[in-house]
Amino acid sequence: MSRETILASIRAALPPGQALPELDNFGLHYDDPIQQFITTAEAVGANLQSVDNRGGIAAAVQAFLPGASSILSHVPEVPCKNFTRDADRDPHAYSDLDLIVVEGLIPVAENAAIWVPDSQYDDHAAMVLTQHQVIIVRASDLVDHMHQAYAKVAAAEVPRFGFFLSGPTKTADIEQSLVLGAQGTRSLLIIMIRDESTSTI
Repeated sequence: MSRETILASIRAALPPGQALPELDNFGLHYDDPIQQFITTAEAVGANLQSVDNRGGIAAAVQAFLPGASSILSHVPEVPCKNFTRDADRDPHAYSDLDLIVVEGLIPVAENAAIWVPDSQYDDHAAMVLTQHQVIIVRASDLVDHMHQAYAKVAAAEVPRFGFFLSGPTKTADIEQSLVLGAQGTRSLLIIMIRDESTSTI
């Protein structure tokens, strides 16, 4: 039997094609997405602080890690401390970095993940080598689920790189005990600003 005969038989036996489902109403929807985000963020080990406006950011960061000796900040409300912004820095230098502060652009109620593209920081290494992280989000940017989040990412100018971050690093492989900060960032503070208008990516 020839190759063409075999392929023709396979094509003839194929089931009829089906149109892809519409995804407009796909995914979970929450009556109170802010509370869902808070509950989920705390469940995955993150700390969460709500502030009324950007004026509360500095105090929230200070309360979170008052003993930080080195801070790399990408927001104007929090100054860098013993660490200058330098995209060409040797990644080994971040072994001494206590805290990085960045903006998150899309918080997701479903799993407390936050989209942080590389437009919000200088160096990828700093995001994974820092001891602690602070991510600032706006409640008005909150979406219900990841399908909505990816749609917002796709509609914007695509960055070179980005993270969906949800809580500090963690593992439960050892004796079925959850350990936070096992492979990287030891803690995460999410600062949610409640009254700002929706941002653009």
